[in-house]
Amino acid sequence: MPRRPLLLALLLVPLVACGPNQPAGDALEGRYWDVAAGEFIDFPTLVDRLADREHILVGEQHDHPGHHALQGRLVEALARRGQRRALVAEMFDAEDEAALKGLRNQPPREVGAVAQAVAWNESGWPDFSLYEPLFAAALEAGWPLYAGNPDRATTMDVHRDGFTALGADIRTRLALADEPPGDVMEALRGEVREAHCGHGTTNLFRRQARVQFLRDAWMARRLQAADTGGGTLLVAGTGHVRPDHAVPFHLRRQGADGSAVSLQLRPTPEAGMGAREAAAGGPPADFIAFTERRGPTDPCAAYREALEAMGDHGPAE
Repeated sequence: MPRRPLLLALLLVPLVACGPNQPAGDALEGRYWDVAAGEFIDFPTLVDRLADREHILVGEQHDHPGHHALQGRLVEALARRGQRRALVAEMFDAEDEAALKGLRNQPPREVGAVAQAVAWNESGWPDFSLYEPLFAAALEAGWPLYAGNPDRATTMDVHRDGFTALGADIRTRLALADEPPGDVMEALRGEVREAHCGHGTTNLFRRQARVQFLRDAWMARRLQAADTGGGTLLVAGTGHVRPDHAVPFHLRRQGADGSAVSLQLRPTPEAGMGAREAAAGGPPADFIAFTERRGPTDPCAAYREALEAMGDHGPAE
């Protein structure tokens, strides 16, 4: 039986999963854009500009093979520079942490051991073969793996009851002792609404935005806990790594001393669109890697099918 029931799977839909795929264009594919500098850079320069940051946050489209191949290439490049970072992954939650600790103590030789240890096939994430380039590179480099997500029970408790469902110690560690800023929650509600293709109620979007705020705060804390001095690399959906109100925002709220940098892996936009326009048209980032655009599938179809399986009005609240 899958580890995640259907309701939880809906709660964990990445913030960009249901946005429409953009038409292809060839001008930007395979290129890297430094947003602050306003210039294209090559891959070695990208690695150089990421390498001196304590926390590297990489935003992905979960089902895009090219994104995981590029992540593996980035890990290899950083490892060649002598870096041994902790790899924190959204795909692992707190319930996987015991298994991941076992892998850290006795690193496996085969990447398939990672999938077996965390029961990946029951997790609801895309096929593990897509992620093999990333995790194989991490194992080869000797990078330890850590869970980024909270456990399912905590997620469901916050969805139902808000942050008061958390213990006082956890709320303090996550800097959730106070209600989130109104502008941040409004932005999150808008993103959740778009990610869920407009299906749902105002109350449902509010609850899921609250969960998103929790998960970003949790990932920020996990980065700090996993960092043993060599820095970290987070892989997560693109909505989690945006500097304005996602994980970097929570690192600042939690008083993290280290620096963070975000790299968005983004399918190539429509033909004729320049890098500046393309950068402004998606989640903010410090750097953008433009990748192959995948087929013209309707990304909202899977979500609609899930809702239909639960009834016309989606999950009960």
